[in-house]
Amino acid sequence: MQQLDFLPELDRKKTQKAVESALSKYRLYKYLSFEEREASVTASYEGREGGRTNMTSDQTGSIAVYNIDEQEMRKVY
Repeated sequence: MQQLDFLPELDRKKTQKAVESALSKYRLYKYLSFEEREASVTASYEGREGGRTNMTSDQTGSIAVYNIDEQEMRKVY
């Protein structure tokens, strides 16, 4: 029988834990439905001391990107 010297020595407990974790994550993705995020329609107060922050926020765009990326990541996994 040919010996496979190029394969690394495996830590059985560490490998088992990693495999069980991956399978658990897979089960969650497969059987739990994905709930899309939605934009809030109520205004919220945000105090801005010291003037402008020069930051813009696109809540709808951020939510759309999350919803698409999360679904694709689950499908690929």
